Amino acid sequence: DTDWVSPRDVEYSLANGLNGNIYRTIPSELGGTVAYISNFCHTFTTQFCKSAEYFDAHPEYFALHKGKRVPDQLCLTNERVYEIVRDEVMALLKEKHDPEESLQIISLTQHDNQNMCQCKNCKKVDDANGSHSGTMITFVNRIARDVKAAGYDNVAIDTFAYQYTRKAPLKVVPEDNVIVRLCTIECCFAH
Repeated sequence: DTDWVSPRDVEYSLANGLNGNIYRTIPSELGGTVAYISNFCHTFTTQFCKSAEYFDAHPEYFALHKGKRVPDQLCLTNERVYEIVRDEVMALLKEKHDPEESLQIISLTQHDNQNMCQCKNCKKVDDANGSHSGTMITFVNRIARDVKAAGYDNVAIDTFAYQYTRKAPLKVVPEDNVIVRLCTIECCFAH
């Protein structure tokens, strides 16, 4: 898929192999669309491990950025954050999973800012991977493995290569059921 005006046209989309459901609905007789069963972007702290629910009582769940906890990114090496997001993903799947679909996608994606976590654990993972995408892909891989182990074979987890996670990690490799969505800053201005 691409986030631009022209690909919203069904004929253009079919000709170019674009089948996401955010900007178009392709009839099933023409191949159909692939659906997100969650919000399609910026889901950390808004849909999963919501800052409105957790930040006041547990600021340690959120990014330590420039020495201060911020409510608009997660600390992806915090074990409790992983447990919360995993449980919320599994609850979403229990509610909305359709085993008849060829593919369904859950978005686990960062916010539109540079507030990456710089705690010692996140820094260690990121330094080993030469990029802040190290913590992102490591975290998303864990959730993706849990989804697959639970038998959701037609579900993929997507995440961003965006802003501070655009540079690929040196060591960690996305699982087979992880989609890394390249987002440029220009995509923010396409709306």
